Amino acid sequence: MRHAVAALLNASNPDVNYPYTTAQVISMFQAAFDSGSYEATKNRLEAANELGCPLN
Repeated sequence: MRHAVAALLNASNPDVNYPYTTAQVISMFQAAFDSGSYEATKNRLEAANELGCPLN
């Protein structure tokens, strides 16, 4: 859930070039939550969250 929240914040910021939209992040989290299988989604969001940030 920590990476999902970070992903949602990153995706919603117009100054961050994030690979997913807010709708995609929500959809990815919902699918993981519904299936009970979180690891693959966590890994994708973690990788995207660690791409770097232009904000100081």
